[in-house]
Amino acid sequence: MQDPTEFYNAQKDFYSGEVNRLKRQLSNSATLRFLVFIVAVAAVYFFHSSVIEVVVILILWISIFTVLVLRHNKLNYEKEKNEHLLNINQNELAVLIGDYHHLDAGKEFTDASHVYSYDIDLFGKGSFFQYLNRTAIAEGKKDLAGFLMENNIDAVELKQEAVQELSRMPKWRQLFTVLARMVKVEHPAGETSTWIRNYLPSFNRNQRWLPVLFSLVSFSIFSLAIFEIISFKVLVTWFFTGLGISGIFLKNVN
Repeated sequence: MQDPTEFYNAQKDFYSGEVNRLKRQLSNSATLRFLVFIVAVAAVYFFHSSVIEVVVILILWISIFTVLVLRHNKLNYEKEKNEHLLNINQNELAVLIGDYHHLDAGKEFTDASHVYSYDIDLFGKGSFFQYLNRTAIAEGKKDLAGFLMENNIDAVELKQEAVQELSRMPKWRQLFTVLARMVKVEHPAGETSTWIRNYLPSFNRNQRWLPVLFSLVSFSIFSLAIFEIISFKVLVTWFFTGLGISGIFLKNVN
């Protein structure tokens, strides 16, 4: 890697520009969605005498609006990712001049009974852990503390090799850290793994075609009702039937 200060400054400038660019795109995206909404309202007003034309307008509006919302969400995601990357490089520049006391100090790992960690102030404000720690999730933080306290030299060389390899991949490290930060963790990793292993699907293998069939039938009934081939009451009945079926499986989904 090039000189750390030069590298982090270059990264900071790049991501600062990206954040500003994405903010402008988000502003334009919000304006575009508003204009599409106004056009749809005007179109419905001018063609309100024709049910079919109104339905076509609404279908087109929903389709376009959905695409715009998805694009807006993607831009939001990219902005958040670039803001994290900008923050990482700003932090690293601060650490290079000795300003790292705002980082997580790992006070909860302080153990007066440990053979050496308490004596050398391994954890706490101004500690080596605070200087070293770049973990993004709770499990990683615990693992790092465990590595520093394990008092085992068997794997030292392997860990040194891993550090040397990662030292040549600064951009990858930063992106990996950001992706971990952006994961919204509601449950511990162990609990999630247990849930996945014990998961039971709502439909067995022979019933997995049922949702597809229900969707096809729903689309057919909707189309027939729109073109007045069948009574609108059939569509309403089918709608509430679908709600009832969904209610049956709601408990399993929750």
